[in-house]
Amino acid sequence: MTDTTILLLLALKNNWDSSGSGNVVNDITFSTGWYSSEVQVPQITVMPIDETNAIMEIGSKPTYGTENIYAIDLWIRPATTSGTSFGAAKNSMYNMRREVKRILRSTGSITTGSIQEFVVLHGWRVLNETAPRPVIFRTRMVVGTYKYSAYNEG
Repeated sequence: MTDTTILLLLALKNNWDSSGSGNVVNDITFSTGWYSSEVQVPQITVMPIDETNAIMEIGSKPTYGTENIYAIDLWIRPATTSGTSFGAAKNSMYNMRREVKRILRSTGSITTGSIQEFVVLHGWRVLNETAPRPVIFRTRMVVGTYKYSAYNEG
């Protein structure tokens, strides 16, 4: 069974449309874990950040529900060769964010083994890294996956 983190990353990479984002998929580094300054930007990272488990009553049998929360971070460093690089980097970030939203909405679910997980985009937040020079533009998109399976008391 493939890890959901990897499946989310592959869903983004395999469904990326450069005409909508302005970024060619081969020019983007996709990875799990934290941003690496040694890796080229733009960069997209996917990391698990939370898991909640609950037993629910759906119908006559108890059902086990799991919500996993993932951070999808988008990273762009403006070029230092042009006076318009900040504007271009902001535009690129907007287009990347729009493309991730499109992919997640069109995908709707992923399958891990025989279990289907529903994918929901909870929102996004700008978290620009201002200490390094040049600045690194960063957006964190929070995604939840939901899966339900039969509850086995044994």
